[in-house]
Amino acid sequence: MTYKEMFFVQVFEIGAKNRLIPGRVYEVSSKIEAERKAGRLADRVPGVIAFSQLIDTEIEDAHEPVVLAHYGQVPDEARAA
Repeated sequence: MTYKEMFFVQVFEIGAKNRLIPGRVYEVSSKIEAERKAGRLADRVPGVIAFSQLIDTEIEDAHEPVVLAHYGQVPDEARAA
């Protein structure tokens, strides 16, 4: 098993009945890039979160995500990761 640390930025939008819904997920190459991208997107979307996760793509296993930054409206369960 070889785990690789991967970095992501998840956007949240407002859906039906004024509820937050997950939007696009961006895969980025580093922690710094994830934090910067989340900061840039924060002015354009209701909510955004940057996180890292250890993933083994060979066996499709992943550790719990680690939150790097979040802005705006983000679901509680996403911030608790």
